[in-house]
Amino acid sequence: MSTPVVMTKTVEEKEEEPLLVNSEPQTTSEPEPQSEPKPEPEPEPEPEPEPQPESEPEPEPEPKSESQPKLETERETKPHHFVHREEINQEDESAPKYGHIPLEYRKSPETYENQYFRIQKSELGGMGVFAATDLKRGQVIFAELPTLRATRSSIYNVLDELDPALRDAFLRMHGHKRYLGQEDRQAILMTNGFSHQKGIHLYFITGRFNHACRRVSSVNWVLGSESGTMELTMKRDVPAGTELTITYGPLTPKQLYSMWGFNCACGGCVPLTDKQMESIDRELQGIW
Repeated sequence: MSTPVVMTKTVEEKEEEPLLVNSEPQTTSEPEPQSEPKPEPEPEPEPEPEPQPESEPEPEPEPKSESQPKLETERETKPHHFVHREEINQEDESAPKYGHIPLEYRKSPETYENQYFRIQKSELGGMGVFAATDLKRGQVIFAELPTLRATRSSIYNVLDELDPALRDAFLRMHGHKRYLGQEDRQAILMTNGFSHQKGIHLYFITGRFNHACRRVSSVNWVLGSESGTMELTMKRDVPAGTELTITYGPLTPKQLYSMWGFNCACGGCVPLTDKQMESIDRELQGIW
């Protein structure tokens, strides 16, 4: 922002008209003593212009840095529109399959959002999924095809063939090691994958749902046997802003801690004590 220039006012000087001295015609009579002409009155001094108060210069804006840090809630892409099964033209062979998520969303699953939910930090730990609007029981809120299919032994080759952006997204996932010395990529696969008859399927968006025991979880999931499509349906009404949860299986708090490394605090079970968790940690040494 440029500093305004202060214009000072000037008083325009007026040119004084000369005073005319009247003279009478001479006569033959004795000249009367002439009186000295009156001195011309001195012109009144022009009033000096009143000083104008100096305006304080406005502070110059700080230069913007080339890379401004993004707010935590800022999204790199616009929300994804989840396409329901009935919205897909089955006769169009070029149409995306049900559950297809474009690459631009899968490469940044930490900031994914659609018309029903968004991913953000969770008090339960790590990232979680939260309702973006009021959701109703029976409402299908998402479907997703697996980004990768692998086993503990094939995961390395699968990652080598994966798109680099998706590989980076995979490596950013949390991996709980179920035994001492477990390899990092195996730990990520086992922590975030879903068991399938054709191996382990990994879903970059669905994998962000946190666990709650069956009677308190809010979302049901169904895994298609052939396509491997994951479909999520609301179990009950949920207001906007509520964290959405699925159940990882009919497991006890001890099993959940052993397999995923968290102490369940969903309200539908009795959490483990610190002493119990220490005992499990000792048992897991050398156990898958």
